Amino acid sequence: GIDIVAWPEQDPMFPFLLAVQAKHHSNTRIKTGPREVREFRDVVEHLPFQAGLLVTNTTFTPDAKWAASNRAHLVRLRDFEDLRRWIMGEFLDEAEWREIPDYIEYAPGKKLWIPRKNVR
Repeated sequence: GIDIVAWPEQDPMFPFLLAVQAKHHSNTRIKTGPREVREFRDVVEHLPFQAGLLVTNTTFTPDAKWAASNRAHLVRLRDFEDLRRWIMGEFLDEAEWREIPDYIEYAPGKKLWIPRKNVR
């Protein structure tokens, strides 16, 4: 299921609808696995969402990370370390940029470089 639906408040250049699902484990040794990622991905893919964010208070298994990487344009994963950084107000460190490419090729041989000077 979907726990949160989000969209930009102001008129964005590229409007999108984001689905968020939270996975809470009472035992910190339990990891979120590929089944949860696949189920979430299927829900996001078949509803009018442009992206999905699966968040857990623990970590993800390697298979879960692999399942998400096959549809990285659709599903992103965030774990305990990401939650810790967000709570501490750390939104501009390199970890937050890990999935953003250095450039976008918008035509053959034409690249738009993404600046990173604000990243600490």
